[in-house]
Amino acid sequence: DVYFRLLEELEQGGSINVKQIYKDEYHMYEIEETRASAKTLLDLLTKKEQAHIAKVWKQWKDASTSEIVKFTHEQAPYKASEDGEIIAYALITTEASHTVY
Repeated sequence: DVYFRLLEELEQGGSINVKQIYKDEYHMYEIEETRASAKTLLDLLTKKEQAHIAKVWKQWKDASTSEIVKFTHEQAPYKASEDGEIIAYALITTEASHTVY
């Protein structure tokens, strides 16, 4: 819920463009930065935050939508939640640390 509210706020503020597309039989969103957000300085992020972004990017840059969906649906937080329910962030602590991004 917080994620989608943040996306909406960033889109309304002109920082990103969000486009709904269908790919690999999935409804998904393509998010791209705008000209204004391209000027945002990454040095506002800590080195640890930048390293984390690089780690996630490296892991998933070539993955298809179906691969990402399969991965997330195998994680404990998804399995412990009912369909349509907001997944509690704290549930990620039940997941093996090497599978948390």
